[in-house]
Amino acid sequence: MELGKREIHDHERFINYGREHRYSNDWFLRKASYLGEDYELLTDYKGCKYKVTFYHKKCGKLWTVRAGGVVLDHYHCVHCFRSRGERRLIKFCKDNNIEILSEYAGMKAKLSLSLKVVTMNFIDHLLT
Repeated sequence: MELGKREIHDHERFINYGREHRYSNDWFLRKASYLGEDYELLTDYKGCKYKVTFYHKKCGKLWTVRAGGVVLDHYHCVHCFRSRGERRLIKFCKDNNIEILSEYAGMKAKLSLSLKVVTMNFIDHLLT
């Protein structure tokens, strides 16, 4: 073995020796393709621990998120992505003439509701 050169073992080529930029911007876009055409990446990908900014075409707002959240946890826009429970609650309230007075804060939080008063002339209804 020559002086100054060292032997490279099989496992060493997979180790990232402090290099921050391991994957490319194209790799990140492929991983974020589950978001669809509604999202446009505005900043470059630097690594999973850094933040990236998307423009959401559907709601028209900017969305800044940690890149690892997009790649690993499949995050969506926080401005318009609602939980399943919140969507079901809104649908139930619309179907049953109920007005939501307070903001939805989760399944276990208290929520203020009000019944909408339906004004209808009973005599006119009987004559038709």
